[in-house]
Amino acid sequence: MKKTTILFYLGSSALLFLFQYIYQYFGHGVYSTSLTYVWLIPLIGSGLLATLAKITPAYTTRLVRNLGNSALAIFVSWAILNGILEIAGSDSPYLTAYLYAGVACTILSCAAYIRHQLA
Repeated sequence: MKKTTILFYLGSSALLFLFQYIYQYFGHGVYSTSLTYVWLIPLIGSGLLATLAKITPAYTTRLVRNLGNSALAIFVSWAILNGILEIAGSDSPYLTAYLYAGVACTILSCAAYIRHQLA
């Protein structure tokens, strides 16, 4: 994994931390767990992706990398929307679609990784 990619993930984690801090500051004392810890998703996810890239060069395939990054983006979107709706005191049935899409991208990324390893 390149330095610029690592810096991008660290920067996005820092911006998400700042976003959740400001949003919850104006939330009148109402907190959301998913919004509080949204900044950990790109931090932990990028750590896992960086570890995978160091262990095996098969991770560098474009499909595996794109699906992994898409899964991280979907999970971050879900956490932000879920947190905003929790603070607002509302709910949406569409939030489960985000979780299904994130899990699907993760499974497809793992399948593409395994397929590339076996080829």
